[in-house]
Amino acid sequence: MMENDETPIPEFGWQEKRWKAISATTVAGPNPSGSKTGAFTDTGTATASGDANAKFALAAFAKVRVYLNTVEYFRLEMVVKLFKTGTGPAGPVATGTTDVSGRVTAVNGTGAPYVEIEVTQAQANLLNTAVASVGKGLYVIGTAYAEGSGSSYGGKIKFPYTVANYTQIFKTPFELTRTAMKAPVDYDKTGVYADMVKDNGIDHLAQLEMAAMFGERGMTTKIDPSTGELVSLRFAGGLRWFLDQWEKGSLAAGGAVDYGQPDVSAETDWLATPNKRVIKLGGGTITKAAFSEINSRVFEQTNASDWSKLCLCGPGYLNKVVDSYERQVQYTSLREQGFKGFDFELVKHSSNAGTVYYKTHPLFNDPIYRNSAFYIDLGYMGYRPLTDSDTDIEKMIQAPDADKRKDQWLTEAGFEIRFPEAFMYVEDLGGITL
Repeated sequence: MMENDETPIPEFGWQEKRWKAISATTVAGPNPSGSKTGAFTDTGTATASGDANAKFALAAFAKVRVYLNTVEYFRLEMVVKLFKTGTGPAGPVATGTTDVSGRVTAVNGTGAPYVEIEVTQAQANLLNTAVASVGKGLYVIGTAYAEGSGSSYGGKIKFPYTVANYTQIFKTPFELTRTAMKAPVDYDKTGVYADMVKDNGIDHLAQLEMAAMFGERGMTTKIDPSTGELVSLRFAGGLRWFLDQWEKGSLAAGGAVDYGQPDVSAETDWLATPNKRVIKLGGGTITKAAFSEINSRVFEQTNASDWSKLCLCGPGYLNKVVDSYERQVQYTSLREQGFKGFDFELVKHSSNAGTVYYKTHPLFNDPIYRNSAFYIDLGYMGYRPLTDSDTDIEKMIQAPDADKRKDQWLTEAGFEIRFPEAFMYVEDLGGITL
């Protein structure tokens, strides 16, 4: 079902480029004083704004300095909006929030980054405490130029980056002695050899599927005992491995790919962590609202023009979905509709975010996976066999003097998984309640 594209080399890569709104998060200013521990200072100075209660006001078109975690791509004349900064009519404790909008009049990227903004509306009772003003989002919402003015900056450019995976050599050998091949069998008129080809082929393909889902990328070396040569030993990364890298977010956090986001791999409150894509429920029961969050989150990035995903799951997972959404699920057979060459009986569930097609996976009948599921965007997943090394049988590989026949199933391939945020793994769903 995956896109099939051969690779001539065992380490292959692809490029990913994401659009992201120009934004930053407020941080504490460099010179806190008393309760004035927030992100605001007066323009032209690092002196913290506010009175003894850290409270201050701004007239319309007055200026204020805001310290940020980054000023990348911020430029003069941009219009920005600071969301949910704290306010309070008395004392240093916030009793409400407000949004502050203004035009950028200064940008500093040396030392502690900050921007200075000229606010468009008067603001009263702004609080400059850490709780009220640190960790807030500042977003670019446009530009504003005076009549007759020239442009003050050039556009941004963000180059795509390369993500890599390895091909892995899969072998499933099987053999029979010459005598055993001659012996008749009651259950198969063609002999035992054909049965061995089938059984070992099923094992081989099942292992390929498990590697596509759970393989962990790695590469080392070993000595070839027949030649003494140092050769490569490679492991292909599967879907779960790429989801783990997405959650780690960057090389600095110990990930293998620099996706440019904070490390959320250790977060346990998945509902409060929008970038989580590995949802470990531990057998717990979740509400329909939480399940709706799962269904909508996986559609935040999608390659399908019909906004659909395939959910490969265990029978226990599907049972819980059907029990909770009995009147909203449909049973359908897809022929030549996104699954060319396959005739699948699927359970279809439409939500506000998109359509999920559920299919129980035979390998998920095991108790370990019975209540778990992968949400898959087939448009972002590819199968990459090494040139002339896709799955086939190598025949007659026994030693020349061996009184037997030995064959093997052989595959060398890896998996391309682009934009892992379009996928999700849900583990051990206990149930769905109102």
